[in-house]
Amino acid sequence: MENIVEVANLVVEYDGRKVLDTISFGVKSNEKVGLIGPNGAGKTTLLMALRKLIRFDGSVSYNGISEAAIGTVFQNPDIQLFMPTVFDDVAFGPLNQGLSSFEVRRRVEEALARVGLSGFERRQPHHLSEGEKKKVAIATVLSMKPSVYLLDEPTTGLDPLSQFDVARIICDIEETVIVASHDLELIAGLVDRVIVLNGGRIVADGHVDEILADKELLVRNRLLPPDDIRSLCRSAR
Repeated sequence: MENIVEVANLVVEYDGRKVLDTISFGVKSNEKVGLIGPNGAGKTTLLMALRKLIRFDGSVSYNGISEAAIGTVFQNPDIQLFMPTVFDDVAFGPLNQGLSSFEVRRRVEEALARVGLSGFERRQPHHLSEGEKKKVAIATVLSMKPSVYLLDEPTTGLDPLSQFDVARIICDIEETVIVASHDLELIAGLVDRVIVLNGGRIVADGHVDEILADKELLVRNRLLPPDDIRSLCRSAR
């Protein structure tokens, strides 16, 4: 199967330092891929490059789809929510796609239903909880029906139930998903494949079960399997 996303020799430099250094990989249609690694590994920068929001050397290409079919959910939902009402925020993308008012309203209602926020259309985004804001941010992308979703730390800062809600929403996405997260439990439940970044380079790329079972690899890249954290205090008793 042909890759829907193709990255070749991607390099990003800030202040003369390579934040991403010769990154190459492909992602197939409907594949779910996790990006993991320590702070400063380059995960967010990679997502920004995939969305072509920053300058880079190398190439990022999308086969058979337009760049308008790439949806991005940023780590901070306040970046994404800038309209006076939830309806306006979720409608913004479809309106810019030139859709009819009837279709825009239908897509807004459908997207809000998918994230469990039906009836929130007239709410003001800055009055919502952090979890609700994250869900609305995801809805703003769902309403555009993209072919590829780029998600940056979608559950950071949420309480456990909100984390579960957001994870369920992501699970229900049938299209291609690339998600960056420190939450290895989330990654274990969401994706089929994991790319490990460290120092701006890909240090591992494989099936999620294989990567998360490799404790030596994880520790070497400043990551811990969830079971190690769970058993930490118990083992000391």
